[in-house]
Amino acid sequence: MKRLFILILAPLWYCALHAYTPQCPMSCTSLRDGEVLEYSAYFQLGAMRIERLYLKTETHDDIWQGDSVCTILAIGETQKTMLRFFGLQDSFYVHLRKADLLPDYYYEHDIERKYEGQKEYHYAYVGDTLTLQAYEYRNGAILDSVFAFTRSCPLDALSLVFRLRNFPFEEAKEGESYSFDFFNKGVCETLSITYQKPVTIRLRTGETYQCHKLVFDVSEGSLFSRENPVTIYLSTDPSHIVVHAEAKLKVGYAMVDLIGESTKKQPSDKIFIKK
Repeated sequence: MKRLFILILAPLWYCALHAYTPQCPMSCTSLRDGEVLEYSAYFQLGAMRIERLYLKTETHDDIWQGDSVCTILAIGETQKTMLRFFGLQDSFYVHLRKADLLPDYYYEHDIERKYEGQKEYHYAYVGDTLTLQAYEYRNGAILDSVFAFTRSCPLDALSLVFRLRNFPFEEAKEGESYSFDFFNKGVCETLSITYQKPVTIRLRTGETYQCHKLVFDVSEGSLFSRENPVTIYLSTDPSHIVVHAEAKLKVGYAMVDLIGESTKKQPSDKIFIKK
């Protein structure tokens, strides 16, 4: 379920990962201090619609270990009728350095029925080498691993989601594809994205947005249908906000809409579950 949450929040992971220098560093152009985004996702199974998965992100300027960073908080939790089918309360937390949008620290806490897990990543950059100290906690068991990547930067999912918003899609050509990696369970996974021409998208609220259309390929055997890949709509304004996403599942489909955008100078104390 956590994989579905990340993909619905934004199956948005782009980063030129295959060479740490100089492609991995990116300019911070689209993240705003105090930005709050809220989303509502639902699942359609035949004639039955299941509401809802509520998603929320907050972005705040901060200082972390001497670095000027964007601190990003995100939560996902099931509400309404969806609680009859499964319970989910996932939270994510990351510090992205403003200088290059690379992470210093990542934390994740997942509560799903009888499962509870946590992840904690500490990043260190020396020359062209990224060292990642990864801690995982699964139902009380503790795993500790160290990974070193030379001239590459496979990052956690939340970092990649927000790095995508800073990618200059205005310069992309229709049909152009990109490959990217992210770090998950001790390995790097690779996905690809194809850029399509800007389109106008209308949400269930009736609001319309001009958006970049991004189509993601998904691996065979995953939760998603290869014939109907995940599609993301990213606003064409300078903020590059995720406006809408849809994914054809093996049974039914999932859709998510932006339902709220605001500014909040002080971060929420309880937006994520601390250890």
